[in-house]
Amino acid sequence: MNEITPFCKKTRFFQRKIILISQLLILTACSSAHILVDTPNLYVNSNPFQDVAEGFETTSPELFFVTDRQVEGIDSTRHYYGTDRSSSIAFGTAKVQFGQNLSWDALAAASVTQSLDHSIILNVTEVNEIVRFPEVPLPFRVENGKAVILPESSAAYGTAIRSMQSHLQERLGASKQKDILLYVHGVNTEFNDAALNLADVWHFTRRHGIPIFYSWPAANKGMFGYFKDRESGEFSIYHVKETIRMMVPWAYLNSSWPVFVSESCHRLIWVRAIG
Repeated sequence: MNEITPFCKKTRFFQRKIILISQLLILTACSSAHILVDTPNLYVNSNPFQDVAEGFETTSPELFFVTDRQVEGIDSTRHYYGTDRSSSIAFGTAKVQFGQNLSWDALAAASVTQSLDHSIILNVTEVNEIVRFPEVPLPFRVENGKAVILPESSAAYGTAIRSMQSHLQERLGASKQKDILLYVHGVNTEFNDAALNLADVWHFTRRHGIPIFYSWPAANKGMFGYFKDRESGEFSIYHVKETIRMMVPWAYLNSSWPVFVSESCHRLIWVRAIG
């Protein structure tokens, strides 16, 4: 009889988690309003939120993001990201509010109830850019026929990486389960929609680990909006690849397990980014 190793057990656990995540993404994608998705049957009359880390028991959690959208504007509470493409990526946090004047206990109770008297609306209330990476390609000079990145440019890029990893490290320390949930949205998805989709998914995966969404310049308008989105997806492949390169080795060094989630035709971004 073959022995089931701890690695296999963990792999099977994540396979079940990914199935649940896929079902939740279908529900969020089909909803025109940003409301908390219906309670999964698995959670009805159970207590899945009993092991949520103390710092995550909140109705206004912060999610991390990485984006290569251009900034359209800034005010006292948020950065606004549009559909224009940026040659540099930004790392930051997006705060999502679950309902109005709702306590954590009330939200947890509603999350295991099959039929609610009223919908719980989700809103993005704050978006803060923490780190802006240098533009790529980094400045270089040619030595002996080879491109060599300028030392000051390489140093600036390294500083940005360490700053991002430091913030992730702090959050990872507060989490009971050392997972990294990295979500890439599909076409016709605005920045705020990506944050709200991930908030749904992370909430119903019992708020385990660190939630991060990558938002590329989708949701172009007009007759050719879909085709512009596809081109923006192609543009973002390098930036997604860099994000994975910065996060995955760091995650393994911290005994973390990265979970990658994507939707729509832009699973292609993942395939080409990790290829």
